[in-house]
Amino acid sequence: MVTKVHLLFLLTICLLISAGCRRDEAGHADLLPAQGIAIEPGKYYHLEGLLGNDSVVFELISERSLYDLQTAVHGYYYYTRDGQPRAILGSPDSTGMLQLTEAHMLDDMPPSIQGRLLEDGSFMGIWTSAGKQPPKPLRLSPRSGAIALEVFDQLDSFRLLAARPASPGAQIRFSWLAAKEPEATVANFVNQAIFSALLGDSLARISPAPAAGLDAAKAAYFDLFRQEVGAMVTEGIISSDEEMLAFSYQQEQSVSVYFNRHDLLTLGFSTYTYSGGAHGMHSTQVRSYDLKNKKTYTLDDILRPGSRAQLSPALARAVRVRFGMSEEQSLSEFLFEDTIEANSNFGLTDKGIFFVYAPYEIAAYAFGEIELFVPFADIRPLLTAAFAASL
Repeated sequence: MVTKVHLLFLLTICLLISAGCRRDEAGHADLLPAQGIAIEPGKYYHLEGLLGNDSVVFELISERSLYDLQTAVHGYYYYTRDGQPRAILGSPDSTGMLQLTEAHMLDDMPPSIQGRLLEDGSFMGIWTSAGKQPPKPLRLSPRSGAIALEVFDQLDSFRLLAARPASPGAQIRFSWLAAKEPEATVANFVNQAIFSALLGDSLARISPAPAAGLDAAKAAYFDLFRQEVGAMVTEGIISSDEEMLAFSYQQEQSVSVYFNRHDLLTLGFSTYTYSGGAHGMHSTQVRSYDLKNKKTYTLDDILRPGSRAQLSPALARAVRVRFGMSEEQSLSEFLFEDTIEANSNFGLTDKGIFFVYAPYEIAAYAFGEIELFVPFADIRPLLTAAFAASL
């Protein structure tokens, strides 16, 4: 999932990339439209088309950044030949040109995209790879076959000491998706699934209305903040302005789209929390939904009984690809251990299964979340007969 760690990483390389992008733009101006329309904040874009000669699908969400109130764009794209999601994020520049960069922690010059959204909803631009490959034209347009989704956003804050300018404060933000399908049963299933994953099954059952559930989640968060930080203020543990501001809390919950085609919807539910200390914590829970049968996939639907442990060799190969490792290198050069097992945090595309590991789960915090993709073709003997037949 795209996170604050990715954002900080991109800030460190944006000057280098922008210089390269300007050269590419100047040398390939014929591939870039001179004008376009603004990317709207609070909108979901499902776009399909060609990157060079390769068929691709983009799943993008635009929203207001909390830091500068400008439009931020994040999401995933994949080549239809392999179905592997690739995280991208960025924003429009002052001319409205959208600048996107692949979020890859180990590549100081990752692939980037420049382009414009046009009046008809299509997107035209160029994909560049910092000299590793020639620039390629990118042409995308809206297509049917994906469930229609709307973006909603809610932000609230609380100050512990209203009369003190340097009061500790808490801020909470929810950004979520809702289906707007004409088929009510599908829309209801998707919306309930999103709400349950965003807030938790228990809260969703107690507060079946989304507004009430969000209010309950905010109230619980602010109560926790009052109890924890209020006690430190009362006891004199924190008293100076610097200490007060250092104990401000922040929580953000959001939803991203990994895959949305052929009655399969895969979403990532991300949470970022900061409650003091050197850095915040982030994690993403992934869910895949069978829209035809209105159910959430489990690993038991995908893998034969007893076959989960047999995923380790395929995951080890994915680690080597992810970190550019040779067969001779030990996995522990990047991971905590020399072996890796499948966890329960997985998502599906039409070509494979991917597992998302939280910071500290299998590697150091600096590596952020680690997404490992395994093609179905590599593990076909491990798949259930029913699932294999559906591919």
